[in-house]
Amino acid sequence: MTVQIKQIEVMPYDPQWPELFSKEAALIKKKLGQHCLEVHHIGSTSVPGLAAKPILDIIVVAQDPARTITLLESLEYTYKGEYNIPFRFYFNKDSKPKINLHMYKPGNPEIDLNLGFRDYLRTHLDAVVEYAQLKAGLLTQKSSFEIQKDRMFTGYSSGKDCFIRKITSLAGFNKIRLMHCAHPHEWQQAKQFRKNYFAKKDILFDPLTWTFNHPEHIHFCFYQGPNIIGYGHLQLFPEKTAVLHIMEFDIHCHNLRGQFLTTIEQWLKEQKECTELSLQACPSEKLFYKKQGYEELAAAEKSTCPSKHGSIGMHKFL
Repeated sequence: MTVQIKQIEVMPYDPQWPELFSKEAALIKKKLGQHCLEVHHIGSTSVPGLAAKPILDIIVVAQDPARTITLLESLEYTYKGEYNIPFRFYFNKDSKPKINLHMYKPGNPEIDLNLGFRDYLRTHLDAVVEYAQLKAGLLTQKSSFEIQKDRMFTGYSSGKDCFIRKITSLAGFNKIRLMHCAHPHEWQQAKQFRKNYFAKKDILFDPLTWTFNHPEHIHFCFYQGPNIIGYGHLQLFPEKTAVLHIMEFDIHCHNLRGQFLTTIEQWLKEQKECTELSLQACPSEKLFYKKQGYEELAAAEKSTCPSKHGSIGMHKFL
């Protein structure tokens, strides 16, 4: 089922956008004081000559973002949570122009990704022209003004995804990132990883597709640079505990499993205040999880993904 979007406004570049950003940045720095480490103008309005939605996108870097929420609310920002990006504090402001504010702790890879994308466009006019033509073409397509029920993005936003990933690669961005599955490309990759996972367990059909739109179930894509290299499926419980049902990677990226598992644990502690993570591991994976600090359960509960190869229940206090 799709929902129709009435209008998507894209206008020619306005030379006032950098000035408007500078004024807003000054307000933010004054209000946040020592909490504010950096403020950056990102997105299409930060690229001279590029047609864009009249919306300023701003990155704020803060050591403790949670302590800034009420301060930004006093500047008429509305806090929206992390939206589809783990560890992000996302705000918007219904001003003229509208403002989307993305706040991260220092070192978050989303900072380098966005600055790299912006700086590449600023120094490559051909890419700016290509991006503008892509936007113009998307605005002629009916699907651009549609959004799938229970999904986050319009066809217009999804239609820019391939270009954004291409520029991200050309800009040399290669850091690892954890993302909630949101774009069609991410869901497509997630389903393929799930297919591979269940095939290894001799299960012909995915028994957990019903979790794709369930609030207790979290579906992650693991990125290296612009490429999806793995997938994870978490289930959250009211007792501040979680279960990792699936963690599947491209065969050549297994060496990154530990980094992503650590990132998931950090996200559970910081964003969901979880105290324990449990999982069902294949016997061959037991040593890997032990090295990550997991202990074998005395009596493993029955796995949600049974396999003739058996499984071992493991857990870790976060």
